[in-house]
Amino acid sequence: MYASDDLYDLVANAWIPVIGRDGAARRVGLAELARRAGSLRAFGGPPPVRIALLRLVVAMLRDCLGPDAIAPQRRRGWWERECLPREDFEAYLRTHAARLRLFDPRRPFLQDARLRGDRTPVKSVAELAPHLPTGNNATLTRRTTDLGGPNPVRFCAADAACWLVSAHAHTRPGITGTRDGAPPGRISGRGGPLLGRLAVVPECGSLARTLLLNLPGAARDRLDLPAYRVERPVRRAEEARGPVSLLTWTTRHVLLVPEPDGTVTGVKIAADPEVDPLVPRRTLAAHDPHLLAAPGREPSGVGGGWSLEPAATERTALADAAVIARHAAFPAPGSVIPAAVAAARVGHPVRLSVFGLAVESTSKFTGWTVSSLPCVDHGSAAAAARIARIAAEAAGDAAAQSTGERDRQGGPARRQMIRARTAAAVWQSLDAQGRVLLGRIASGSTDPGELARWRACCVRAARSALAESCHAVAHASGAAKASARLEITLAATYGPAERERAVRD
Repeated sequence: MYASDDLYDLVANAWIPVIGRDGAARRVGLAELARRAGSLRAFGGPPPVRIALLRLVVAMLRDCLGPDAIAPQRRRGWWERECLPREDFEAYLRTHAARLRLFDPRRPFLQDARLRGDRTPVKSVAELAPHLPTGNNATLTRRTTDLGGPNPVRFCAADAACWLVSAHAHTRPGITGTRDGAPPGRISGRGGPLLGRLAVVPECGSLARTLLLNLPGAARDRLDLPAYRVERPVRRAEEARGPVSLLTWTTRHVLLVPEPDGTVTGVKIAADPEVDPLVPRRTLAAHDPHLLAAPGREPSGVGGGWSLEPAATERTALADAAVIARHAAFPAPGSVIPAAVAAARVGHPVRLSVFGLAVESTSKFTGWTVSSLPCVDHGSAAAAARIARIAAEAAGDAAAQSTGERDRQGGPARRQMIRARTAAAVWQSLDAQGRVLLGRIASGSTDPGELARWRACCVRAARSALAESCHAVAHASGAAKASARLEITLAATYGPAERERAVRD
C-alpha cells in the first residue's frame, strides 16, 4: 500500500517556484504556468532547481508541439503576444495527466514504481539535494541529514518534486546499488547530463519569452520522447533522439517514499547494471540547447568529436563572457545562443545566465555557480572578452612553462594546476571592471578608446598575476624567463594590429 493518500497532481498543485513581475516569490502548477507565463518574470529556487525546471518545461512545450519544425510565424506570434501556445500546452497536460502525478502508484512522475517493495534500501531524501550532507559527509555547519541521524531532512511534496527534477539533471557519478540488489549488487553509475558542465540559458523580461528563447525549433525524431512518457525509467544512450529526450534525461531508478501526510523523508535510488545511459558528446552537441559544446577531437584521436565546457567553482562572470563569445562564434547545432543573439540584435533585453555545478571527487559536497550577462550583439563585447582571455591564458602558460626544477617533479598535473591558478588570478582581478565594461557596451555608452584602455588593464593584470605566481612557485631564473615569455606573447597579440582591431570593433 502506498504511504500517501494524495497522488499530488503536478498540473493542478502549486509546486514550481517562480518570481512575479513585482519580484514576489510564489509557486504555480503546470496549468497555471501555461496560462500566466507572460505575467511571471522567471523561475525561482536554487540554481540547480531553476535550470532543471526550465529544461523540463521547455521539453513539455516542445513535445506538445509535435515532431515537425515550428513555423517562424507561429513563434513570432507567441513572442509578440508574450504568451505560450496555451491551447496546445493545456491539451497536452490533459492527455498526459496520468504521467504527471508525483505519487501515482503505477507511473509516478520521473520515478520507477518497481522499486516499491523491493530490496533497494531507503535513504534520506537529502540524497536528491547536492548541498545537503549525508552519510559520513557531514559539514561544520550542519549535522548529518540521514534518516537515523539527529537532523533528518523532511521535504514537502513541492520541494521533493523540485529536487527530484534537479537530481536527474545533476546525478553524481559513483558506486551505486542496483535495483532490488540484482547482481553484482553495486555498480559505478553514470553522472547526470548537466553535472560538471557549463550550461547557458537565455532569459528575457517575462517567463513566456524566456521559454520561447529556449525552445528548439527544428524538426525532431518521432522517437524523441520525454522520460515521463517512456516505459523504461532508465534508457540506453542511443535512445536519446533529440532535445526532448536530453532535457528530461534520467540515469537512475528513483522512488520517493512519502509519509502519510504527504511529506517526504526517504528515497530509493538505484542504477541499472544492464543499461548504459551515458549520452555521447556528439549527441549532446547536436540536440542539447544549453550545453556549451565546441568542435574537438575524440579521445581516440579521431577528428570530428566535440568537447564540452567544464564547470568549476570560483568562476567569474567575465570568464563566462569569454567562453560564451568563443562558443557564439561557432555554436553547436543544438545551441540556443544564435536565437538569443538574434533577439538581442533587434533590441530585446536578453541576458545569458550561465549555470555550473561542480562536484569534488572525494565527497558529496558540490559547489554551484550562476552568473547573468547581457547578450550584446556588438563586436566590442566579443573583443573585450577576447582581450581578457588572451591575457589570462598568456599569464597561465608563462607561469606553467617556467617553473623551477623542484616544481617540474610534479609533472603535467602540477604545471596544469599552476597554469589554472595564474589564469584564475587574472580573471578575478579583471572581473569587477569587466562587468562594468560589458554593461556600458550593452547600454551603448562606451567611447572609441575604451577597448584600448581595457587592453592596458588586462596587460597589468597578467603581469601582476604572473609576478605573484613566480614569487610562490619559481626560482629567480624561472621568474625572469616567465616574465620574458609573457611580454613576448603580449607584444605579439596586443600589437598595433590588435589595438587597431579593438578600437574598430
